[in-house]
Amino acid sequence: MKLILRISVFIMSALLIMVGIAVAKTYAQNADPNVLINSLKGGGYVVVLRHGATDHSQSDVQPPDYTDVTKQRRLSNAGRDTARQIGNSLKETGIVFGQVKTSLLDRGIETGKIVSGIEVTPVLDLTESGDSVDQPEKDRRSQVLRDLVGVSPEPGKNTLLVTHKPNIVFAFGDKLADIDEGEAAIFKPDGAGHGDLVGRVKPGDWMGVIMQHNM
Repeated sequence: MKLILRISVFIMSALLIMVGIAVAKTYAQNADPNVLINSLKGGGYVVVLRHGATDHSQSDVQPPDYTDVTKQRRLSNAGRDTARQIGNSLKETGIVFGQVKTSLLDRGIETGKIVSGIEVTPVLDLTESGDSVDQPEKDRRSQVLRDLVGVSPEPGKNTLLVTHKPNIVFAFGDKLADIDEGEAAIFKPDGAGHGDLVGRVKPGDWMGVIMQHNM
């Protein structure tokens, strides 16, 4: 009888933990953008941003040529305009980035510069894990991205990482499989080398939320 009771308690505990994890994931997917904006103002977050909207009439040469932007898919005019609006809104609200790392591809570099308004550091680690990249290198880049969201920014500032959809999905799974161009996933480093996903902000939300915030 005691054994059955212990097993029942164990099963119930496991179920409660699973429910708690599911609720936490759902909350992260549906967190109020107003709350995220207020949090970002105080610093301490890592923003993983998929590059802005691109011109899909263009395509990347394979293997990629990082030195020639004419051989890459680049931001569209709409993508640049949206990035500029996001950057202006963040500046007006006092959201500051202390460090900005981007993909080596021009669409990542340009997005990072426009949104942050500061110099960026292009790195291979955040460059697109496309078809020309072998699996060990994809795995390495995924691990680096997971590591980066666990690094706490300097006090009062946030970190911006501009990368690509494959990298985000490989690193964090299907919960971000529908991330749009220009959409951000917000992570909070836990102080132990891990970053928790606390919410997502779509391109239009940045401007709308900040306009409401400043009313």
